[in-house]
Amino acid sequence: MSKSARLLIAGLCLLLLASAWLWHLFATSPYFSAKHAPTVQQDAQPLTPEIKSGAPAENNTTTGVYEQPQHNAVEGGGSFVLLTAPVWQFSDNFGSHVTALVTAASEGDINALYVLGMNLQFCYYAPSTPKQLDEALQQASSFSDVSAATARIEDRYAYCEGTHHQMNKGYYDYLDKAADKGHVFAQHAISRLTVDRYMDSQGFTSLPRDDFIEKRDAFVARQRAFLEQAVAQGSFPAMKRLAGLHHAQQTGSGGYVNAFALNQVILTLTDDNELYNRYNWLQQRLQQTLSDAELTRGYAQAETWLHLIRSHGTLVTDEN
Repeated sequence: MSKSARLLIAGLCLLLLASAWLWHLFATSPYFSAKHAPTVQQDAQPLTPEIKSGAPAENNTTTGVYEQPQHNAVEGGGSFVLLTAPVWQFSDNFGSHVTALVTAASEGDINALYVLGMNLQFCYYAPSTPKQLDEALQQASSFSDVSAATARIEDRYAYCEGTHHQMNKGYYDYLDKAADKGHVFAQHAISRLTVDRYMDSQGFTSLPRDDFIEKRDAFVARQRAFLEQAVAQGSFPAMKRLAGLHHAQQTGSGGYVNAFALNQVILTLTDDNELYNRYNWLQQRLQQTLSDAELTRGYAQAETWLHLIRSHGTLVTDEN
């Protein structure tokens, strides 16, 4: 081989080595890494909710004039149906609807139970006689927003006229029956009641101490049971409320682990950035507190919740 040929081959080898070195520098630069790094996506059930209204045939025994929610209508492809809260207030006087609602509720109409319960609860705190109205207006006269307060009292009195206090205190029984039948918004309503308000409206405040404690504890346990049922139907309000109770150590042992599990469910299912960021922050704080074994239990509980929610195929973002 001639000397010129050997020089040509050596030159080509040097050129290839220089090209390879330059490519290595470019490929490992921060710009290239950021530009071409694979996108990491959150491991979550895709949210493709379909908003619907209406009531299931098995629970709709009467064609009421009130709006009725969609329950457990699962669309194909692993998507969720978004349950929207029914509008329980009427545009006119509630008293004119009581008879029809009571009849429908007695026949097992789950939505009539809910609407009746919500309205009776609303009217329980309204003045029911002209004397009570005058007293309420007199009290409102000392408020800073006297005009707005007076209008609210008069509007509520007009809306509830025709009902009476003894009837209205039955609101809990109707809401409890609807919640027991799986009405997620009735379950919300029960879970929002304070213990004091429940005990007062049901006439339990004067019970002997042991009986009082028994009634109170039974109510708190029922609230928690309804919250858990609502979570299984994909209720974000129930998830947040129950996680808060667990985190506040108001549900017995294992509160932080249970709160962690529900936080993880929220993070997996929500497409609300603000909600995600808030619960991601709470989750990071819990991760610093819990042991590896507790974290493992928390993740396992979250998967159990997610399985239940996906089997129902529904999500709920409305409070009521």
